[in-house]
Amino acid sequence: MEPIIRESELLKYDFCFIKAEKIHAGGFYVQIAGGIDEFVNMCRSHQINTVFYKYSFYDPNLYFVTNEILENYTDNAKALSFCRAWAKKYNKNVASLDFDDPCGLVLCSTFASFTVICAVQNEWMEIEVAEDALLTFQEEHDEDLSKFYETSEFPSLTDDLAEILLSDKTFRYCTNNSSRSNYMKQFLKKKENKRFLALAKGIKDEWERECRIDEIVNQIYNEYRNNCYKLKIRVGDELPKE
Repeated sequence: MEPIIRESELLKYDFCFIKAEKIHAGGFYVQIAGGIDEFVNMCRSHQINTVFYKYSFYDPNLYFVTNEILENYTDNAKALSFCRAWAKKYNKNVASLDFDDPCGLVLCSTFASFTVICAVQNEWMEIEVAEDALLTFQEEHDEDLSKFYETSEFPSLTDDLAEILLSDKTFRYCTNNSSRSNYMKQFLKKKENKRFLALAKGIKDEWERECRIDEIVNQIYNEYRNNCYKLKIRVGDELPKE
């Protein structure tokens, strides 16, 4: 996509430009398909002098990984330090981006009984917002992060996992391996669940780590399903408290 004309260049056109806080195309309107040049030519040919305009920009605050975000998405000091080192480099990259480069521009005028709109987009941002970028980093480095969660700290880690999973109706209705695997990928992205990465500690291959956790989760589910059959309750319902 081509860069959108900057405001300083736009205002050089011989029109009365009025910056709009919001442009809403209600009623009868025509949207110009040929871009800014065609819109300008249309205005000139019909002696339209007044043009409303509104730029859109990416919000830099959505892309910097702050200490608050790091603390919210890590569960101990070692994991925090590990992610903070990455965030320092990542934020340098964010700071190098030109957030003054518009991602959208809407021009608006009137002709006869119609509102004439020209809307152009340039979605140039290629990185994720801060929280998603951090989660992607953690997912790609889950082996490193798992080292910061010692199994000795959680003697009944599998029991804790079973209790959490089986209290969730969504998980109880994950009746096949694929749905449970997808559930766990989202489950392990949450900072309060990172400790369960220790269940696959020491396994270097990412696919094998996923298989190990899926194996444990499927065992938990199979035991739950067997209990449902024994107690003659529907699979998906909560087991009675002991």
